[in-house]
Amino acid sequence: MNTLEGFKPKILDNVYEEKSSFSIIDAISALDLLSKQNVNTDKIRAAIYYEVVIPLFVLPTIMLIFVFTSYNRRFFNIGSFTSFSIFGTLIIWGIFFMLYKFSNSGVMKPEFSLLLPMLCWFMISFFIYRKKIRV
Repeated sequence: MNTLEGFKPKILDNVYEEKSSFSIIDAISALDLLSKQNVNTDKIRAAIYYEVVIPLFVLPTIMLIFVFTSYNRRFFNIGSFTSFSIFGTLIIWGIFFMLYKFSNSGVMKPEFSLLLPMLCWFMISFFIYRKKIRV
């Protein structure tokens, strides 16, 4: 009874399936259960980081879009700006998605493949923002 306390078979099925998707609550409970047993939790941590941290890539993207938006409508081509903004956002999201797939398959540690690039993205966009605002 003591060994099976907190055991949820559905969570462990999701952990070891090839194409699994976690909810945040399932991932946290699986992380708690498996870390107590000293099991490799890279896939679960990658799922948590992807669900919680990676959607925040939008904040620096919005900041950069704001910086490069012209205040003068006369010299501003809204069609090309919108196209480049959408294309840039999809490229950035694609990079983070690719890094998530690398960490989910075990090629890279989730901290190095998801958290470190996210921190770099925030820093790069902040420096571009500061440089553009001062000029």
